[in-house]
Amino acid sequence: MRRYGSFFPPRYNISAITAPVALFYSTNDYLSHPTDVRLLAYQLPNLIGMYKVPFSYFNHLDYVYARDSRSLLYDSVVCLLDSYNNKLERSCEMPPNRFNRNDEFFWKESNRV
Repeated sequence: MRRYGSFFPPRYNISAITAPVALFYSTNDYLSHPTDVRLLAYQLPNLIGMYKVPFSYFNHLDYVYARDSRSLLYDSVVCLLDSYNNKLERSCEMPPNRFNRNDEFFWKESNRV
């Protein structure tokens, strides 16, 4: 309250973010629902991808603590960073990119999330 003069911080203009952003999300994350991830994805002007972690029980704490985070998440993050910077020195697989701004069904709840 001292910092903002309110119990809530001021709204942030997400459209002002100029850095390229990739979103990695999971369907079992109790702090970040896939619908909220889609809302954020649509607002980001330089989104380069939206990737679902390929394990249905992966949750918010697993991003840091899961034993298999490397194979489920970190290898893909490093692959994306390497390919984005044209420094790809090894072959790697990425999960499918789930974001397409032109997809009319993007906002509907479906199995695609």
